[in-house]
Amino acid sequence: MKQRHIWYVLLANGLFATIANLLFLIDGIQQLWKILWQSLLYGMVVYAFQIALTYYLIQKYASRSWLYQPFKAKAWAVGLGVSLGIWLLYTGVYWFKHSTNLLFPNSSGSFIRFLSVFLFNSLPGALIEEYLFRYLPVRYVESKRLDKSKAWLLYLGVLILFTLVHIPAYILRDQVPLSALWSPFSMGIAFFFVYHTTRNLPFAALFHAFTNNSWFIYGPSKNTDYSIVILVSIVWLMLRIWQKQREYKLKVLEELESSQLERQPE
Repeated sequence: MKQRHIWYVLLANGLFATIANLLFLIDGIQQLWKILWQSLLYGMVVYAFQIALTYYLIQKYASRSWLYQPFKAKAWAVGLGVSLGIWLLYTGVYWFKHSTNLLFPNSSGSFIRFLSVFLFNSLPGALIEEYLFRYLPVRYVESKRLDKSKAWLLYLGVLILFTLVHIPAYILRDQVPLSALWSPFSMGIAFFFVYHTTRNLPFAALFHAFTNNSWFIYGPSKNTDYSIVILVSIVWLMLRIWQKQREYKLKVLEELESSQLERQPE
C-alpha cells in the first residue's frame, strides 16, 4: 500500500460520512431519528455501506492482513477486559465521591435504550473511525518504516481530516459554533495516543464509543475526566516495551547458543 492509497481510503470514507450526515438536513430523515429502531436501522445501513467500501478499497490496495490483524480474538479479550476494569473503577470512584445509594440503572427502559444505541451505533461507528484514522496510518508508517518527521506529518494530516469530517454533524446538523470542532480535534489526539501506545483497536474503539455515549451502573454519565485511560495506556506501553526487550534478549541468546554449537568440533 502506498501513501496515496491511504488517502484514497480516508477521503472516500470521509465523503461517504459527509453525505450520510447531510441527509439529516432532510425532514424525512430527521423524523426517522426520533424513533429508536428507525434511527438504529438507518445507522446500521450506513455502517454496512461504509464497511463494504472500506473492505473493497483495502483489498484493492493491500493484503487481507490489513483487514483482519487488528480484530483478532486475543486483542478483543484484552481490550474488553481492560475496558471493563476501567469502567468499574470509574463507577466506583464516582459513586464514592457522590455518596449516592443508586447502585442500579435508574430506569430499565433507559438502560435498554442506551445499550441498543451503544452496541448498534456508538461502538460500530467508533470501530470504523479508529480503524480508518488510527490503525491504517500507524500500520502504514510501521510497514514503510517512515522516519519520525514524515510519520508525524501523516498523523497530523489524518487528524485534520478526522476533524473536518465532523463538520456536517457539528455545524450543519447540530448547528453548534465552529469553535466546537475543538472537541473532535482534541479527542482525536486522545484517541490516537491511546491506540498508538496500546496498539489495541478494540480498547481504543471502546474508549471512543464510551466517550460519545457513556453510562455508569446507576445512570447516564457526564464524566469527562479520562486521565485514568491515558495512565493505563502509558502502563500498557511500558509493558509492550518490556516484552519487546525480553523477546529481543531471548533471540540474541538463541543466536549465541546456535553460533557456539556450530563452532564446536564434531
